[in-house]
Amino acid sequence: MENVKKFLDSFKEHDTEQEQNEAIIELMIWTMYVDKSLMLVEDEKIIQYLDKTNWKSGIDPEYFIKSAIAKIRNAVADTAKAEKLLASIAKRLDTSDMKNKALKASKTLAEADGKLSDEEKGFIDSLKKALSVK
Repeated sequence: MENVKKFLDSFKEHDTEQEQNEAIIELMIWTMYVDKSLMLVEDEKIIQYLDKTNWKSGIDPEYFIKSAIAKIRNAVADTAKAEKLLASIAKRLDTSDMKNKALKASKTLAEADGKLSDEEKGFIDSLKKALSVK
C-alpha cells in the first residue's frame, strides 16, 4: 500500500480537472473489483485521493463513489459496457501524462496485495490498449 500512497501523494491539489478526477476514481474502483479483494485500506486511498482533489461537481463525492460502484458492477458483468466505460475513461484522461498516471495508479492498486492475478493482468492490458499507452 505504500506505493499507492506515494502515487496519490504525487498529485498536488488542483492538479486535475473534474472529469479527470472522476475517471481516475472510476478506474481505481474498477481495479479494486478486478482484484476481488476490496480492502478497507484501498477504499481509504480513494477517499484520500478525493480529499486532495479540487472536487468541482454538484454531486457529493460519496454519492459519486456509490454511483461509480454501480457503473463498474454493470461493466464487469457486460463486455460491451466494459469497453464503453474504458473508452469513456480514456477520453476523460485527455493527456498522455494523465493516462500514464492513471495506468500507474491502476497497476499500483492491483499489486497492493502483493500479487497480480490473471484477471488483473488482463484488465491492465485492456487498460493499456484503451489508453494507448505502453
